[in-house]
Amino acid sequence: STSFTTSSSTTTLGLFNKNKKIKNNNKSGIDEDLTGKSNWTFNPFDVTDLSPLDTLLRRGFIPFSVRLTQNSKYETSVLNYMETDRCDRATAQRNMDAYFCDPNGWVISKQRTKNLGENFGDINGPTGVQKRPIFSFIWGTFTVWAIFVFFPGKIAANGGIHPSGFCVSERVVVNGKKICPQYTPNVFANDQAFLNRVLIQESRENGGK
Repeated sequence: STSFTTSSSTTTLGLFNKNKKIKNNNKSGIDEDLTGKSNWTFNPFDVTDLSPLDTLLRRGFIPFSVRLTQNSKYETSVLNYMETDRCDRATAQRNMDAYFCDPNGWVISKQRTKNLGENFGDINGPTGVQKRPIFSFIWGTFTVWAIFVFFPGKIAANGGIHPSGFCVSERVVVNGKKICPQYTPNVFANDQAFLNRVLIQESRENGGK
């Protein structure tokens, strides 16, 4: 079993020891045969994918950034975990993703599993996206459309974003509602009758000063 110790604010793992003799044939210090790159599909619906995309979708940005910016440390921890626990690459990698995401939480879950027999689920189990691929695809498509097409189009049609309640000039009253003049041409450009009433109201107020 994996050995670890915890304190009130730190977690010490024997997983980052770079002095261990790990077979390597390239400049990165990690053997390409041990990195699991043969299983890099970058497919969010593939349960066997071990690419950085899998790390991002399962555990978020923090372990993803560690994997990209501190790859040597990441790979060393995965390989040492494989050696210590005698497990496959997928299990080791996803455990390290969980560790980098929440070190103390990961250690506590390991302790509870070992001491209390609690089951925290299959770490290699399918994600929510993989369990519901059709729904995930539809929802993802709708979200992208809403963010990059629908809302920008609505904002542009209304003359841009304006802080709520902010008006440079004095508001005019039209049909019992106070309207900010500088926004009116953009917002109501297609309502000529409404625009005319606003202009008449402005003219009266300016002539009365």
